[in-house]
Amino acid sequence: ADLARGNTMRALRWWEQAWESAEGEERRAAKQHIADALDRMDAASLAHAREVFTTPEMQALVDSRLGGNVPRASGGPSASAVGARAAAAAAATSPSAPPLPGSLRPDQPVPASARIGVLLPLSGEYAPYGQRSLNGIKLALGPLAAQLDVRDTKGDPSTARAGLDALFADSNVLAVIGPLRSKEAEIVAPRAERGGLPMVLLAQQEGVTGEWVMQPAMTSARQAGELAEYAVAMKGLKRFGVLYPGDQYGSALSAAFKEQVEQRGGQVVGAISYDPHQREFSVELLSVGKWVKDDGLQAVFIPDFATNAVPLATQLRRAQPEVVLLGSNGWNDPGALAPAASDLDGAVFVDGFFASSTRPATQQFVAAYRGAYANATPEILEAQAYDAGLLVLRALQSGARSRLQMTQALRAPRTLEGAGGTLGISAQGIQRQLFLLRLSNGSISEIALTGAAPKPIVIAPGGSLSSADQ
Repeated sequence: ADLARGNTMRALRWWEQAWESAEGEERRAAKQHIADALDRMDAASLAHAREVFTTPEMQALVDSRLGGNVPRASGGPSASAVGARAAAAAAATSPSAPPLPGSLRPDQPVPASARIGVLLPLSGEYAPYGQRSLNGIKLALGPLAAQLDVRDTKGDPSTARAGLDALFADSNVLAVIGPLRSKEAEIVAPRAERGGLPMVLLAQQEGVTGEWVMQPAMTSARQAGELAEYAVAMKGLKRFGVLYPGDQYGSALSAAFKEQVEQRGGQVVGAISYDPHQREFSVELLSVGKWVKDDGLQAVFIPDFATNAVPLATQLRRAQPEVVLLGSNGWNDPGALAPAASDLDGAVFVDGFFASSTRPATQQFVAAYRGAYANATPEILEAQAYDAGLLVLRALQSGARSRLQMTQALRAPRTLEGAGGTLGISAQGIQRQLFLLRLSNGSISEIALTGAAPKPIVIAPGGSLSSADQ
């Protein structure tokens, strides 16, 4: 499924795991899948694949195709060395480690020796995003922010891997927060999982969690599920179309939306991809018109960023004014929406954070962030990082003093009030509350599912925020 969606590296990781756990014909079939995928790759993709693989056998398959020109990451132990060291650490510390307290009340002092690793891009083109995430982590940890061990990944997967290996070697590092980019997560998450180092990912990459790796970030499946629940279960819509950009973001959301709609008894009657740089959509609009006429189309989902989605959605609204418009988190861009606010009135989209929400937890977070960082308004990066830091903080305060205890504490079933509302933690992972947003009368407002009156963000001419929200 991942290969069909264009997620080749993720498919390779699944096949490697299957190869490791399978026997006989299934093991041979998994290896053949890997070999077939590698045979279709160029040198750059093969180099990336080698970074994704964690076993010497699979890395050797890549090496044979690279003709001996094997890229090497600077620093850091091999995956096998990481795994061996993790096993030795678990054997040495786990049996004698005291059990976790029955309650996760934050009342245990944290030793000064405890360290929390952080992997973020703090230089290079992704540095602004990394710094915003680091701000959120520090706000959550408060005084314990002094015990962070921050590693600059520079937005590079190899550098991220070397940083992870360095953190792994320090036995005082009980957990790692990050990385932020999906390409880095593809590399480091499997290593953390195999090595037994608790990791709270900030990347939205699907399929990279495990027993030791958790993810409070908003994923494609979570976005699609929230929209499908609203459209099918709440609004009674049943027949949908999808127009999506032919990139990883659009493809992943398109596939996830189809799955979530069908789970709720709806149907996607058609889906068409378009060039991400496209601005004229007459061919796509002809297809939508056919869906309306022949299939009873009621709504169209456009999983794209606002600068690209607005031209398409505007043309679609003018051609089919009765069709409901649905969007992904990329729509939450007041500046890009402003010129078309009247044309797109009533459009509904989803996001992982909304600073003007009336949710008490969100209001408290926004006030605290503005107080700590010169009245700056946080967005989803800061909010997700804050939640990750809060999860680690609560685990430490509950008495976790080893990596095994840390992952047990992180996974302990409970609810926690995060930046965007309630986080639900279970054995299956972390479920965060998302925000359903509607464009109405020039404002972006939260759809108040609990009956609360949300505070709108008013889009002024030129795309600026209203004075009350600046």
